[in-house]
Amino acid sequence: MDVLKSAAIAHLWFVTIHPFQDGNGRITRVLSDILLARSDKSTQRFYSMSAQIGMERKQYYAILEKTQKGDLDITEWIKWFLNCLINSLKSTDNTRHMQ
Repeated sequence: MDVLKSAAIAHLWFVTIHPFQDGNGRITRVLSDILLARSDKSTQRFYSMSAQIGMERKQYYAILEKTQKGDLDITEWIKWFLNCLINSLKSTDNTRHMQ
């Protein structure tokens, strides 16, 4: 669980710091996917957090804005991130059963 929370926090920090003029969102999503892949300790992954964030784009931007303008409590962000990860895993499982 610590690795998952670390991925959520790294994602939030990088996108909040916004170090580059362009590409911050793409780099942040890749960073999340890399950290999550490390947590799997597997050479294969069948889900994509980046793709799931794309599907939940409206909610993603809403929780980012709320967190960035809030009181520095990132609990709701971490919950959203973990739910998005669960949705990504479910989406993969549903796709696998359709084949």
